[in-house]
Amino acid sequence: MNLYLPVEVKTRELTAKILIAIKTLDFNYNVYIGTKVSVNSLVLNKQHKEGIYLYSGGLDLKSLKAIKEKCDYFVILDEEFGPAISDWDMIGTRISHKTLPMIDGLCVIGQFAQSAAMQQYPEIKNLIHKTGWPRIDLWDEKYKPMYQDKVNQITSKYGSFILFSSDFGLLSESRIIKSKEFLLSSHDYEKTVNLANKITEDSNKNIQEFIDFVATLKKIDNYLDIKIIIRPHPVEEISVWKKMTRGLKNIYVVYEGDSTEWILASSGVIHRGCTSAVHAYFSGIKVGFVSFSKNSVKRANALPFKLSEHIINEKKLIEFCNRKNHACKTLEGHQHYYENTIYSDNEIESSQMIAEYLYTNFKSTEDIDIKISKILALKVILKSHYIHFKSKLKIITFSKNYVTTPISQKIPGGIKLSEVKRIVSFLSNNDISVKRVMKNLMKIQQKNNADNHFSKKSI
Repeated sequence: MNLYLPVEVKTRELTAKILIAIKTLDFNYNVYIGTKVSVNSLVLNKQHKEGIYLYSGGLDLKSLKAIKEKCDYFVILDEEFGPAISDWDMIGTRISHKTLPMIDGLCVIGQFAQSAAMQQYPEIKNLIHKTGWPRIDLWDEKYKPMYQDKVNQITSKYGSFILFSSDFGLLSESRIIKSKEFLLSSHDYEKTVNLANKITEDSNKNIQEFIDFVATLKKIDNYLDIKIIIRPHPVEEISVWKKMTRGLKNIYVVYEGDSTEWILASSGVIHRGCTSAVHAYFSGIKVGFVSFSKNSVKRANALPFKLSEHIINEKKLIEFCNRKNHACKTLEGHQHYYENTIYSDNEIESSQMIAEYLYTNFKSTEDIDIKISKILALKVILKSHYIHFKSKLKIITFSKNYVTTPISQKIPGGIKLSEVKRIVSFLSNNDISVKRVMKNLMKIQQKNNADNHFSKKSI
């Protein structure tokens, strides 16, 4: 059976989705993984309806209809609803009710998410399953060697540093206005107006908090004995960060590589309520929740807040950064909350749960080997170059007005055969074939399947 895995945000999804791909190989799957542009070009140009499309969220009605015309099953593994969520009911904004009849499965991180999803989407409550989160599988000690070379490169270049994992979101008022207009015009959610208003209100508060935070960095810069490296969120304007922190001697803005390698290379992580905090905590790295305003109170119900030291002023921030002790607090007192946030089974990884779930619930109707024409491959190359160029042009020319996150920030450097092979080699000892089928699209399968060519039909 064919499994299609589009990657929307490379640093967040690629490695975890490759891990899922590897686990499905035991069930005789062939996996196509790549950028959304490349995967969709393949799927929408197929002659036969077959396979599973596993995506990171809901789709608009028109797009989902097109996918379902070419795939037997559409399954959601929500990448946005991870351990940093404080308002689980917001899962009700993730999927349009109009598309519910076309959804075949919804995988969620834990009990809180499952209960909220069942309440928001009672029509598909039997399709909602707790599977944990494959990204958390990668936090295990056995996977750390995969990141060690990159960690060494980072520490060699930057030395000791505190990582600030940013999640302010849109950093200009003009982008907030454009974003609201885009949301209202392009989505068919039943509560779009309320959602757009709430996002706009939160975004305006976040801008003020961003300004206050940068002002704090400027005040403490001369008192730091260690660097602070700011890692912007993919949606944020990196140019704004660099402009606002220009001239500071201990503050660096760096957007490159997987967040895991930066967390492991750091001497501590400061945050406003993001997943990086939970990752750092379970890696034995000190974690600090930065809150200088009342706007952050709403995050107090989230796991990152509960696992962190609470930094409420400049003095505490300086002390946290300069402290040589890297140890973090224990989970004592928050174990129950953690277990309800993140579903886990000591006997099986989340990625294995998902692979077994797919195999058990979704059966193949055709045994098909896909062959890609040279014309389609050329179209994808041209389209990818065009989208990348347009993305760069937006950042340079319309730095305060572009709406959706540029593809150059979502998929920096594209998805290359060499990096997929490297990740596969670290994640599995099995004999696995990884082939580039067209730009930014790889096929992963068991080596013996690739050699046998036993498929009945071609596309």
